[in-house]
Amino acid sequence: MNHDPFSAYAPRLSSEEYQQAVAALYRRVAEAPLPGAQGDITQALKTAEFNLAIDYKLGRNFPQEKRTALLAAKRRAEKQRLRLAGKFLQKSIRDKAFASGMQVWVEQLAEEFSKILSPQELNAFMELQAGEKPVLPIEADKL
Repeated sequence: MNHDPFSAYAPRLSSEEYQQAVAALYRRVAEAPLPGAQGDITQALKTAEFNLAIDYKLGRNFPQEKRTALLAAKRRAEKQRLRLAGKFLQKSIRDKAFASGMQVWVEQLAEEFSKILSPQELNAFMELQAGEKPVLPIEADKL
């Protein structure tokens, strides 16, 4: 009996395949820039890289409708992250407030993803243990 909860989505990219695919993606763009507006190119790269992360963490056959929903959630959250980063760069907020804001952001992202993914899928995608909350590797009290 197969106990892999993602066997229906198999095969998954190995760590090496994932890293090579991401490197190849950026190498192709560096060697032969894509035509189009810079924002469109950046968005296409982010989408391709996000799909590679799904292939690596969940499986190449992960359902397209869930991929689309995850990407939409990520794009919505990205706007919030960029606003927070902009405030930090403009010195509107200090280091600790930025770190705290980023922690809230990653928790909200996980919450949005949890509306799309099963608990097992969420843990695998965000590299969490069962019951673990996402935490950024920043100790705000030491900033």
